[in-house]
Amino acid sequence: MEDKPFKCLLCDNDDNRELVSSTLRDDSSGKIQVFRCLTCGHVQLFPIPAQDENLSFYRADGLALDLFEQVDVESIKQSSECDTKRRAEWVYRKNRNHGKILDIGCGYGFFVDRLTKMGLDVTGMDIGTERLNWAKQNLAGSFIEGQLNDEYTKAHPNRYHV
Repeated sequence: MEDKPFKCLLCDNDDNRELVSSTLRDDSSGKIQVFRCLTCGHVQLFPIPAQDENLSFYRADGLALDLFEQVDVESIKQSSECDTKRRAEWVYRKNRNHGKILDIGCGYGFFVDRLTKMGLDVTGMDIGTERLNWAKQNLAGSFIEGQLNDEYTKAHPNRYHV
């Protein structure tokens, strides 16, 4: 965990906040809390996990393993189908003529798969190696491991439109 005082990631407020939750479902350390900035309304974790902790957690599919004893991707896909369909139809209506789409934090890639099958040019990006491997083997669309940061955006200027 980063050992810094609280600061809102959006507006830099450092003292006008309220506790939303004193625990976090996926935090086995019991140290992470959830706060709302009362200046801008942004909700964020505190302390913010260090980048290497986040990478380790997501690369090992820690989110799913914290929720399920054994990960059954097909069950997860079925339970998210209604939301995936609704969101994909909305994106399609708004963006069908706007070029390439990047889904940051695509997880297992269900959204990317649906939009790709609807005829859009979609790439899913995630830091979760296990999830991406499953998506690449089972779904339509393009998938890349990584995270959106200054280095990536500088290397791929104007590549995505949505």
